[in-house]
Amino acid sequence: MINVLIADGHPIVLTGLRQVLSAERGIKIVGEARRAEELRRALGSCRPHVLVLDLDLPDGGFDVIGEALGLRAELKVVVFSALAEDVCAVRVLRAGAAAYLHKGAEPSELVKAVRKVHGGGRYLTPSAAEALADVLSGGSEGPHGSLTDREFEVLRMLGAGKTVSQVARVLHLSVKTVSTHRARVLRKLRLGNNAELMLYALRNGLVV
Repeated sequence: MINVLIADGHPIVLTGLRQVLSAERGIKIVGEARRAEELRRALGSCRPHVLVLDLDLPDGGFDVIGEALGLRAELKVVVFSALAEDVCAVRVLRAGAAAYLHKGAEPSELVKAVRKVHGGGRYLTPSAAEALADVLSGGSEGPHGSLTDREFEVLRMLGAGKTVSQVARVLHLSVKTVSTHRARVLRKLRLGNNAELMLYALRNGLVV
């Protein structure tokens, strides 16, 4: 039996995930979480084999992947996101996820991903595999590929319209620290202000 924990900030998506996965033989939903704090508690109590994770939990960011693996090293993480595979599939795989799947995928593909990672493999869609192959062959992830994971998360949140104070609360950082990350993002991407940052995030598919 594959024990699966699902984490998504949208109740409708959670319901859909539950229906799709629980209908499959050999798969059992052992927990659900709508927030990062709920996810942390669930990881300690329900002992899942696989975590199906949305990157955009209300009180969590990109580093939830590392936190989850830190709590349960044997866990397999399937990131299930509205962002296109070529935007951050490589980044989440580097962070320790075993699969990256777009929310527009067919339900059967999610089931395949869960089974594949539970068996010790990785699951890559053709788009994700192409993005990974491009980087491994010396290609670039784009200008934002030079950002650290924290800078990338700050970029995404500011690009979605959050203020520095709101980002600080979500990521449990000081306003000063977030401001420092923002300044580094602007410098690395050669942007002048938040308006340009938001436009960059929109044009590069970093916000949905």
